[in-house]
Amino acid sequence: MRPKYALIRMGDLLYEGQRDGQKDLFSAAATYALAARRNTPQGWYNLGLLAEEGYRLPLSVLIDLGLSELFLADDSLVLSTLYKRCRDSEDTHSYLPCSLALFNVHLRSFQTDYSAAIKFSSTVAVIAAPAIFLILLGVLRRHTRSPT
Repeated sequence: MRPKYALIRMGDLLYEGQRDGQKDLFSAAATYALAARRNTPQGWYNLGLLAEEGYRLPLSVLIDLGLSELFLADDSLVLSTLYKRCRDSEDTHSYLPCSLALFNVHLRSFQTDYSAAIKFSSTVAVIAAPAIFLILLGVLRRHTRSPT
């Protein structure tokens, strides 16, 4: 195992908890951040997973990553930044999973921001579709019945 990925494994062990089942999320986040600073995209990705689970990344971790301005930012901005850093790393193997995670963040943000508009549009479509169908059916019937 390469040294960079040893940090990921160590962070995973801290995240999963010791024998007593106690998770050490602060140490896990700090370990993933150390891996991210060493250009391991899995570190960025795992930090994103922690944030997705509702864990607010500590200010010290964000400062280490040069992202202190995100401490008070909303979750979607934090996640977008972490997954963009993951996607834009030099490791080509990380492009697809990080891009999919980023797409998921954007999709959930869109759903949250526009859920009322989506519900309204769906309701209008459900009401309008049968009415339009009946109108077209009536026009077609009238057209076929009229003498030519």
